[in-house]
Amino acid sequence: MKKTVAVLLTIFMLLSFFHGALRENVVKGETVVWKELSTGSNGLMKDVEITSVVVDPKNSDVIYVGTGFYGVYKSEDGGASWKAISSGIQEMTNVLTLAIDPKNTNVVYAGLFNFGRPRIYKTEDGGKAWKVLGNSPNYPVFTITIDPNNTSVIYAYALSDGFYRSDDGGLNWKKLSLNAYFYNFSCITVDPNNSNIVYIVQYGAIYKSEDKGEHFTELRVENYAAMSVVVDLNNSNVLYASTDGSGVFKSVDGGKSWTQTSLNIANAGRISINPTNPNVMYALDNVRGGVIAETSDAWKNWKYTDLTGLPKDMTKDKTLVKGPLCSLAVDSKGNLFLGTAKGLFYKQGETLVPSSNRLIFVTTQEPDYIVSFLTYMMVSQQIIGATEARLIGEKPDGSLYPDLSTNVPNFSDGSWKVYQVNGKNYMQTTYYLRKGVKWSDGVPIDYQQDIKFAVYDIYLSGKIPDLYTDPYDKIEKIEFPDPYTMVVTWNALTPDANLGLPIFPKHYYNQVSVDKIASSNLVNTPVHAGPYKVKEWVEGNHISIVPNPYYYGNQPKLAEIVFKWLSSSTALSNIISGDVDITCGCLGISEANQARNVPGVTVQFVPSTFWEHLEINTTDPILSDVRVRKAIAYGIDYNDLNNRVFSGSRFISHLTYLGLLNSFYRNSNATLPDYNLSMANTLLDDSGWKMGSDGYRYKDGKKLTLELSTTTRQDRKDEAVVLQAQLKKIGIDIQTKFLSASYFFGTYTTHRMFQLAMFAWGGDPLDPGGFTLYHSSQIPTEANGWQGQNYPGISDPTLDDAIYKATHEVDPYVR
Repeated sequence: MKKTVAVLLTIFMLLSFFHGALRENVVKGETVVWKELSTGSNGLMKDVEITSVVVDPKNSDVIYVGTGFYGVYKSEDGGASWKAISSGIQEMTNVLTLAIDPKNTNVVYAGLFNFGRPRIYKTEDGGKAWKVLGNSPNYPVFTITIDPNNTSVIYAYALSDGFYRSDDGGLNWKKLSLNAYFYNFSCITVDPNNSNIVYIVQYGAIYKSEDKGEHFTELRVENYAAMSVVVDLNNSNVLYASTDGSGVFKSVDGGKSWTQTSLNIANAGRISINPTNPNVMYALDNVRGGVIAETSDAWKNWKYTDLTGLPKDMTKDKTLVKGPLCSLAVDSKGNLFLGTAKGLFYKQGETLVPSSNRLIFVTTQEPDYIVSFLTYMMVSQQIIGATEARLIGEKPDGSLYPDLSTNVPNFSDGSWKVYQVNGKNYMQTTYYLRKGVKWSDGVPIDYQQDIKFAVYDIYLSGKIPDLYTDPYDKIEKIEFPDPYTMVVTWNALTPDANLGLPIFPKHYYNQVSVDKIASSNLVNTPVHAGPYKVKEWVEGNHISIVPNPYYYGNQPKLAEIVFKWLSSSTALSNIISGDVDITCGCLGISEANQARNVPGVTVQFVPSTFWEHLEINTTDPILSDVRVRKAIAYGIDYNDLNNRVFSGSRFISHLTYLGLLNSFYRNSNATLPDYNLSMANTLLDDSGWKMGSDGYRYKDGKKLTLELSTTTRQDRKDEAVVLQAQLKKIGIDIQTKFLSASYFFGTYTTHRMFQLAMFAWGGDPLDPGGFTLYHSSQIPTEANGWQGQNYPGISDPTLDDAIYKATHEVDPYVR
């Protein structure tokens, strides 16, 4: 079965030059693929023996691996690149195990093999420097376990020597009373719900302590030899144990009795629980060469993981998994990392496998908020579009339709009127509101209460920063002749008077003061009235929405939509692996072309109304000189940029707004300056910036250096590299800064901290826009609470007058 995967390829404008973004649709098959992370070319040797894998629980892009002969390696980009972090420490070669502090993830412990010297090393700065823990065991350390509740408490197992506990972060160690056997497979588990309870598995038996290892009692899994034990993340009485001959068992009474699961594994190694969903677990079958079995229903039904992507010779022999205790890791996103005798491999977890009634939607950015009055991010709007209901909706072609209102105000039936009082323009719009509508929590909508709350408390109170108040600041009054009829009087002209008013549930948001809404948990699972409601938001992982049972219209066909975000470097492999249904903004042109060649994957391009551009901070000391700004415009070869980054697939626009579907407002004579290096150089010479012998310009001894900031998306990084090279030709030194989307959009641009900023705005397909983008009243400042979107700081009276008329007059000919 094929499923459509839409990948939005942002075919945008730069300095208003890319026009008509493309939307990319990928149709995929269902194969699950492992990706090799030890390629040799990325800093981690190919076929290297991986003995241990740990992933930062707070940042899944940070991964540490221990190797059999080459020490410890670290990746900070999800496995795309690696660096050795124990080089220079002679003893740190044969690493047996790693453990990361879940509270302070810069702290990592490493257990080593060599005899005769302390065998535990510790770093407190993410691997930059290591120190040996002088009082640690002098025998090979195969297991290190950190108490998840009190990370100063650490347990360790040293081969043939015994079990140890440190209560001070490894400075001092106490040997526990439990005898140890000469056996390299031992498991230490601390109950995540009760730090006093510790389980140790060795030589077939489970030993339980209820006093942090001071005393132990032996537990038996019937007559089978236990290999490992894990504790349910929420219930101390629920245990899962793997065995040497009969698969996985479950106990619901703290280990007193056990029930065998359906898993047919002859020799099960360590069990791992998915931290994002405790019902999802994994177990290694060491007899079958490290095959992984997984369950998604809390042990009842198990299946073997598809091994596609692992080298074939590895799936035939018995040496795939080198260390059964340490070689499988599950990160905070539910993804799997498998350390083997022949390298490191990665696969997205069971929680991402699409079903016929669930949609997995992937983009590169995590939303900042998922309520419309707190965000301008495109990815946020994709979720909001499915969860929020409005009085008036807008179709993709820009036409309007009634949603919570049963009518769209218009002049023909008198529901939209323009009149004058004492020479002043007024308007009146009448809405007839839908009856019997409820919020997603089942509370009936009170239109008068909820609309007035949204208009006056949310939009016009000044308590929500960076909130665009037009056209609501032109409302004279809101009246309700009856509960389902609303009459809005406007004290100025605006073409947006028939777009409805905002509506939010007052009963829900009134739990906190308005200025505290953005920082409260209320916005993580907001109450809406659209076809879907928010089920959960797992920060750094996903947002899940499910049908709203109180929705007034027909129920959606999909049982769930899961929004995920991946880095650009991993997006393509996840599309190919079949772990997603729809991607948006993840792929550049080259990746899309690669996806086209994958069986079962189809790429489609569809125009979009988003446009990529440069924001130039006109109040910056350097860029306040219009000659410098003009020089930048003349110094950019738009066609070259398009060809190099986007294979010529994007359109160059000369418009300051889109109006894709309406040529009425377009100026057919509008043009951008042609690429002209001579003109650019002349302008810079005239502005006092003189070319130096090193190919860069200088003025008063200062180099002409500008910072270009943008997000971490790969296509934007590629654009920045091309722009850097182009502007070097006219003597401008471009320094790039790539920021997380949440910080870039939430702070860096809104507080005008940039010199040059590259990102995309969305445009109306029918009407001219730009008041909030270009009018001087919309320049965000500290004094106005950073309200407005005129981030460049453009201020020109002629432009102000023209743009006000274009965005506020009702008569299209005046506009």
